[in-house]
Amino acid sequence: MKILKGLVLFLLLSSLILAVFSFTKINDLPSKEHLKDLVYQQPIQEEVDLSVKPFEIEKEGFFYKITPRYHYEILGISVADYSYDNWLDFFRRKDPLFKKDICLIWGYNAQSENYEEVSFKYRERDCIWETEKENLIFNNNEISMNHLLPSNEKIENLMKQAGVGDQVYIKGYLVNYQVIGLDTNFFVNSSSSRDDNRFEVIYVTDLKILAEANLGYKILYRMSKYVFLILLIIYIIIYFISVGKRPAIKKREVVTKLDTDPLRQKSFPAVFEDKD
Repeated sequence: MKILKGLVLFLLLSSLILAVFSFTKINDLPSKEHLKDLVYQQPIQEEVDLSVKPFEIEKEGFFYKITPRYHYEILGISVADYSYDNWLDFFRRKDPLFKKDICLIWGYNAQSENYEEVSFKYRERDCIWETEKENLIFNNNEISMNHLLPSNEKIENLMKQAGVGDQVYIKGYLVNYQVIGLDTNFFVNSSSSRDDNRFEVIYVTDLKILAEANLGYKILYRMSKYVFLILLIIYIIIYFISVGKRPAIKKREVVTKLDTDPLRQKSFPAVFEDKD
């Protein structure tokens, strides 16, 4: 049992190390030689004609009035993202149709390889980039934060699959929309220019992952994570079994024997005596 317990503990720690290591690698950006030429292109934006009408959607008790403004297509490298599909997110409770934010770079920012010298962060529905390199050329009009609204369940699932480092294609509409709920009523308007440092709101009708980054590390992370959880359960079971099989500690019993021999019994003076 002791050997088995030691083996499981070794495998448990090994899987934990692999999980931590692979987790630090799953968001690495691809090098230039792994980029597709498509991500060097500029987004395509065309104003919608009168045939494209506003429409309404109901989602989890909220009503959306969505107004398409432009046809929109964009290809780029995902450098930061955030999923609203978690119960801890306050914004999700006010706007359940919003599923994901993806920060994309394209054009010169991708072609120049300068992105490899830049760190990207998601911060309060915005994409922040920083670099320690002086005089690094990085175009602010070739990076954008895209707030994505799925048009159907298939698109929603693809949004969940898309991760940092992936090269993605997104097609749909730049939209303004209004959210109406029990105690909610607000408007969200999309940017229509890459020069204003505002976010684009895209009602997504098509999404493709052109190249998935760090696939090996992602598989390793998922496998090592589940192996760790399974081994942890096994280790806990072995621990309690080994505790139950430990020999019981014998307690010494101290027996006090009463001396009944009247010759050895001590006599004590009477406290009360009759004085008659």
